[in-house]
Amino acid sequence: MSKPAVGLLDGNSLVILYIMKVYRIMSIWLILYVLDKVYQGQYMEDVYVSHRSPTSMSMLPVLLVSIEGVSFALFFFMLLLFRNRFRITKNTFIIDEILLRHVLVDYALTTTSIMLIGTAVIAVVCSKDTLRFHHDGMRGIRAASRIIFYSSIIVLLLPMFLVY
Repeated sequence: MSKPAVGLLDGNSLVILYIMKVYRIMSIWLILYVLDKVYQGQYMEDVYVSHRSPTSMSMLPVLLVSIEGVSFALFFFMLLLFRNRFRITKNTFIIDEILLRHVLVDYALTTTSIMLIGTAVIAVVCSKDTLRFHHDGMRGIRAASRIIFYSSIIVLLLPMFLVY
């Protein structure tokens, strides 16, 4: 079976791209679960124990993208290892430069989108008018985590790798 023309993906490459997307969805779920618990604990400490204003959640999208970036780097490193281990000049191994370029383009576009959506969600949740974050922050933290997670699923399922 020969590889498609430059810039095009075959069915096997699409499978690998969507395996990467499922991996990212699972890692985002796990990261948001942990960050949700950390922010709820910090909120209870600040408001109920120390009687202070709650800590802002503005760093949540940054932490999410940073930790997920490390997780993605491990996945991408694995792809590079497989490519270097099994590719020789005479075969058409599935992991090639075209696939790796599409993976990086997809990662950059989806991560930027997740960061922008997360920042917008946090701005709405932390405003005094919508969810009364200063009085009922636990609900706001859970809502922000769920909204960011579900919007991340939608963004990740879009075929952003077709842009380039």
